[in-house]
Amino acid sequence: MDAKLFWQLIEDVCQLGELIASIEIKGAAIDIVGTFQVTHDGFENVLEKQDCKDHFHLAPEKIQAIHFGYCEVSTGGMDPCIELINVDGQVCLRLFYYPFQASELKPKYEQFMEQHKQERDLLTGEW
Repeated sequence: MDAKLFWQLIEDVCQLGELIASIEIKGAAIDIVGTFQVTHDGFENVLEKQDCKDHFHLAPEKIQAIHFGYCEVSTGGMDPCIELINVDGQVCLRLFYYPFQASELKPKYEQFMEQHKQERDLLTGEW
């Protein structure tokens, strides 16, 4: 994915509200909870938790899609999430929209998609 477009999409995802950024690797999970922003680590853009220096380095050229859907959480329930899908078709980062109000979900999703209708081929799924 084009780097400029990728970072703009991620910046707009951050505007949706508080998220849980999660990476799961064969039996272990790393979760960072909070409000995120796109910022810099040296010359490189990163996804960083606000008021903290915890951040994710992401490689836009290795991301093929951003998927809106529902993902199982440790409680066994399904929560709305945004998945970054890499060029191998694997999820490399999940952003759970949590806590969420069901009544807010569809309008936020529709507003995001309307704002990015030109990139619809890169944005899959729905809430």
